[in-house]
Amino acid sequence: MLTTAAVLAATLLSPVAADVYMQSPRGANGRNCERNVNRNNANRLYDTQNNAKGGYACPRPVGGPEVEERTIYYYEGEKVPITWTCQHGSGAGGNVDGQIILQWGSSATLDPDGDFEINKIIGTPRDGIPEDGNDAATDRIPENKESAVPSTTATRRFGMHESFDYYDRYSHTEREKGLYTADQKVKRNDARGTRQNPNGNRNGLEIPEERDYYPWSNPSPWMDIAVLDMKYTEKKETWFQQNSHVQPKGLCVSNNGEGQEQKYNQRQWPNNKKACEELKADWTPTLYGNKYDSLNAGLGPIGPMPIIATLAPSTSNHLGAATPYTNRNAANAKELCMQTKKTQDAAKITCSAIATVAGCDTVSQCAWMAGTCRPAVQHLAPEKGRNKCPVGTMATGTFYDDSRQVKKFQSLLFWLSILSKY
Repeated sequence: MLTTAAVLAATLLSPVAADVYMQSPRGANGRNCERNVNRNNANRLYDTQNNAKGGYACPRPVGGPEVEERTIYYYEGEKVPITWTCQHGSGAGGNVDGQIILQWGSSATLDPDGDFEINKIIGTPRDGIPEDGNDAATDRIPENKESAVPSTTATRRFGMHESFDYYDRYSHTEREKGLYTADQKVKRNDARGTRQNPNGNRNGLEIPEERDYYPWSNPSPWMDIAVLDMKYTEKKETWFQQNSHVQPKGLCVSNNGEGQEQKYNQRQWPNNKKACEELKADWTPTLYGNKYDSLNAGLGPIGPMPIIATLAPSTSNHLGAATPYTNRNAANAKELCMQTKKTQDAAKITCSAIATVAGCDTVSQCAWMAGTCRPAVQHLAPEKGRNKCPVGTMATGTFYDDSRQVKKFQSLLFWLSILSKY
């Protein structure tokens, strides 16, 4: 059984991310405990760019902190359906070019040191807890660390997905000037400024640059599940997996050298190796975040390599009214194959005994990460059909890929087994 809080994210690939509605698991669309048709606060946690009527309110009885939460539990080996609708359409044969990115995060990556936990109350990811039966708890969290710790009834009202420390770091880190901004005049020098957020407006503690561009070049606490593209190619699969967030990314770490504090306060902290070394700071390969890596040195990635697959088409400017899957198109399902625990345990022994990059690269289930040969646990997508998982793997679910039947597909049903290891 999963023992850490977790949250799922589904977004469109940059340069546009809008109007993707999570149906299962229930997508909040920024809601919390409203009892009205429209959400109260569009910038409470993140910028969904979705309509105010979308999303699901919190599944808890009316009341304050004394009300018992309704918790969803997932068990090892359970198959979790992930479904969504994409209002503007995308997919093979569709009218709109785009990709769907599926990611998830948990307290293990969002708050690995437990800096924001108190008295066993999860710091992040958390939703706001109402003060009483009349409170929807939809105020945006203030931009300070005190409000991010759920130590009082007042601070527990604030929801928090990405932590204050994460927001503080990248709101002081220079934005990547080479990213696509079209005709927008970006008014921020830090990672809060993007083409879709040129004024650097704040939505909870979300970093706009990480939200708007994928794959992001900085360490991110979001673990990749899948990149569903208009058209699968082996070249795309290699590129996306090489740049996935289950791979360490460079992080510029201060060593309190001369001029470093000033650079940070000016919101110009380096985002690349050259500028970091010029500042005489430490450019460090980092997985998910600096504290996660220090706590889990040598353990390797906690998430699998993402699936790269063709995105089934959906109708433009249309929500719902999907054509059900039939026996005909269900026959074209692909299984997701996960390495068995026995295979994973063998990989730990094999990989840890390899001391060189060259030696590590010759073993398929190993990858050289942060100076160590570690297990590279992968989801595998075999050819069409069922019961075709390779030796040493097990079937965990199915997803559908049949670009020939454009009119038959309005959304994609994706099954993922969440194992307690992750």
